[in-house]
Amino acid sequence: MFLVARDPRTGAGPDWSQPDVVFFDMRVADDGTFNATFRYKTDMPDSNSFMFGGAGELGSVASSTAVGVWGMTFNDDTSITIFSPEASTDLVLPAAAAEKFNDAVTVYFGAQPNVTSYIGQKTVLARARISGAVGGTDITDDFPGPLDTDTWELAAENPAGIMILNDDAAFWLGWSLPDTGFGLQATTDVVAGEWNPYAGATSILPTGATKSVLIAKSGLPGEDMGYWRLAKRMFTQLQILWPGESNAPGTPTGKTGTPDPVPLFSEVTVTINAVAQDYAVMRSVTDTVHFASSDPNAFLPEDLALVSGTATAQIIFFTEGPQTITVSDVTDPGIDPGTSTEVVPTQ
Repeated sequence: MFLVARDPRTGAGPDWSQPDVVFFDMRVADDGTFNATFRYKTDMPDSNSFMFGGAGELGSVASSTAVGVWGMTFNDDTSITIFSPEASTDLVLPAAAAEKFNDAVTVYFGAQPNVTSYIGQKTVLARARISGAVGGTDITDDFPGPLDTDTWELAAENPAGIMILNDDAAFWLGWSLPDTGFGLQATTDVVAGEWNPYAGATSILPTGATKSVLIAKSGLPGEDMGYWRLAKRMFTQLQILWPGESNAPGTPTGKTGTPDPVPLFSEVTVTINAVAQDYAVMRSVTDTVHFASSDPNAFLPEDLALVSGTATAQIIFFTEGPQTITVSDVTDPGIDPGTSTEVVPTQ
């Protein structure tokens, strides 16, 4: 927790960048216990050595557990009590330093890895409380829903790492890198079950040398359990989409939406994707594809090469009645062709 004089809002590292900072610094010790230290600095932008091991380190408070209430109380300008779930300590802030914080302050709550190997560790903040500030408004927030942007502003270097959890959150599922070409799959029975692409989690959160997703209770493969694995995706088939349709990996058809009306005698732009078995677009594919149609009179493009696994092309239908477009792989005939949704061109 940082208290920063005035209202700078200049990023996630005020302990370094800002000149006047109070830092309530909670850490886990090698023996598994926890402690929080009250630190401060004044008139020292782009530096924080004063706060570590020097006169700016005023004292600490310990606890055998991280779970509980941690914080600090300013009894007056210079008298401070810091507290953990199990203990408290009284400290004195020099009067000259206290004067730096007589105006408005910005309060930061968060976590800093500081060491590359620590990236990916998680901190749960269950409640934030600020009360009794002169001229300020009391705040108590246990984050029951979306972040209240009238109160809070994200200052994180990785904003995607800030998540508001609810009662549906089950657990974090993580894996190590590299994972290029791999996709998450799940099943209800690791021996006899069918492995299917898994989409019942939050978006993937990269954290240093790992990635993770948050699994929801409502998204478990079974009623109250599930198994997960990473499987490498392979380019197995082509997909063709009309305007109005979108690629949808992990669904039975690989697409969502309904084709927009397709006119006779007018150009229509179609999208061709190189996809895996679960319809995820394979961005590494640059194969050449060939077009065919159920309409013997259709105007079709020449063979074309995919770029990053996708391409667009223009076609024209000249025959009434239900019609489709088919694309096949010229580079690798073993790839399954893709056939469009059937449409009825209209005049």
